Amino acid sequence: MLVQINRTHIKKDEKNKVTSPLILAPHRRQSVSNLKFHEDGIFSKKIFGKIHKCECGKVVGEGFCEECGCRVVSLNNMPDFYCDLGTKVSVAMPDYENCGIDESICEKIINYKSFLYDGEICELSDETPSSNFPDNDKIKIGEEALLYLGVSQNWIDENTKDFVSISHPYKRAVVINDSNLPMFTGINYLYSDLIEKVNNVKEMGDLINGRKLFLLVESNAISNIHQEIINALFNELQEVKYSIIKSEIISHPISGAIRATLTNRADLNEDVILIGDTFIETLFPYIYKKHKGNMIEINKDLIESNAMILLNRAPTIGELSIVAMYPRVASCYPYGKIDGTNGGLLHNNKYCEENSDLIGIFNDREGDIEKFSKLCDDGIDTLGLRCISVNPIMMDGPAGDFDGDVLLSMGIYSIAAKEDAKRMLPSNSYTNYANGTIRNHILNDFIFALNAEDFEN
Repeated sequence: MLVQINRTHIKKDEKNKVTSPLILAPHRRQSVSNLKFHEDGIFSKKIFGKIHKCECGKVVGEGFCEECGCRVVSLNNMPDFYCDLGTKVSVAMPDYENCGIDESICEKIINYKSFLYDGEICELSDETPSSNFPDNDKIKIGEEALLYLGVSQNWIDENTKDFVSISHPYKRAVVINDSNLPMFTGINYLYSDLIEKVNNVKEMGDLINGRKLFLLVESNAISNIHQEIINALFNELQEVKYSIIKSEIISHPISGAIRATLTNRADLNEDVILIGDTFIETLFPYIYKKHKGNMIEINKDLIESNAMILLNRAPTIGELSIVAMYPRVASCYPYGKIDGTNGGLLHNNKYCEENSDLIGIFNDREGDIEKFSKLCDDGIDTLGLRCISVNPIMMDGPAGDFDGDVLLSMGIYSIAAKEDAKRMLPSNSYTNYANGTIRNHILNDFIFALNAEDFEN
């Protein structure tokens, strides 16, 4: 995975500190071709500068140009630009499991949504008058409250911070709109709002004068904006056209979904789908890892855990083309050898006990030629190991056949999802919603042939 989330530790340096919420320099004539940014703001050339070369070109590499007043930074040695928050906020993903107290209480206190008064936990609310908490000395907020409740200083140091990192402007550049006016993206406005709120708290230091409830409210506002910045950054990673996360998810081998060619297994129960052994790890990675790839044990687990998948034949035609089914491991149910399994609903005990050496053997299969033979000399159904198989009686809903159709199969895992999916089993979906006909039925051609034979007799 290309994306990693690590704890950020920086060495604070006044040269890298952003202190003004203003983006553009005030009282300056501005033009799109030559925007003048505030020297202490989030686009300051004094703080962020240019990459590799200053504006006038005299300084190259790293340094500061006295001529044009522009700093020069390197991509390979980017400074830690930041804004001091004046209060501690939670990191992007705090380790609440190891905080030592109730996770929900810790989360509310660390985000200034709760506080302690005389040792009791209280919620921050607009409807609660401050007169209910007359003794300022009995109020504990943030870090002080966590320490009082038993959270270790080490946990607080690792899961909170008193700054927010600010990326270089080349990652959040100014956009010029169709009216030839500068536009600043959402993340830039959030940075500006956060710095303004921090400055307001500092300016009201005399007014606050140690009043912890007032400080709690302001810290809560800072924490909320900080969380909005985190959400905006994650949204950028996820939604942009060339998103790293999106690319990784699409290409990742363990995705919980497969595309496979459909084959005919008329001996199966209408609710059962055989999953080729080669796909099991992708659809059910946890079960695969739990049983170390043992297909017999995996099949038993699929049955005992009431595992289900969703099967879809593209293009999706409303609810008609999506059905839920019970997955089974293909090598446990070779054709003609599934007696006593109720069409694959039950585990194939007899066959698995007698042929355990033939089940789940696919890693040493040699080539494509074997895929087109039904059974190899060793009795292994190599075609089935690389396909999915269903009873043709349930194919009216997906409107599919067996001439090479490729269907999408997706694992579902939660108890609630599986319970909901039962309504989509072929055995529970006999009626075609569009015209009221029976969906799961014996093929008309087969019925015609039977009737013709009766007529001749």
